[in-house]
Amino acid sequence: MNQALAVDENSDESAIGSLLWQLPCSEFENLWENLVYDTDLKNELMSYVHALIQLSDKGADMKVINVNRLIILLGPPGTGKTSLCRGVAQHLSIRLNSRYSSSVMVEINSHSLFSKWFSESGKLVLRMFDQIDELAEDGRCMVFVLIDEVIFST
Repeated sequence: MNQALAVDENSDESAIGSLLWQLPCSEFENLWENLVYDTDLKNELMSYVHALIQLSDKGADMKVINVNRLIILLGPPGTGKTSLCRGVAQHLSIRLNSRYSSSVMVEINSHSLFSKWFSESGKLVLRMFDQIDELAEDGRCMVFVLIDEVIFST
């Protein structure tokens, strides 16, 4: 099930082009199993996540060892980046369900980050990320953030 992430709890206005997926969800069922790559990408991603969890369990200060919990997928349109992100989120929400009482994925379409009222865009983006930060503060909730359709120019 998905829903729009509200700009604030007293507003019906949804955060700019964002969806909040409760994981695991039926829309992503079997997605992970159907992702096929030439490399061992799926196992490498799982090893990375496992290493982060071990470091966290041992109380390592992520700032000191210069580790962040960010994965950037870059490639041409239609190569499966969004599917991989959704698959990873679904797979980990199932695999780590004994560790986290809930899992969510916030999916943001970058094309909608800018309001037709340009001066409001920054405020809306800030409010949206404040809400994501609130979700992440709950240590029992695993939070994934997908920012889709980001265009880079050189």
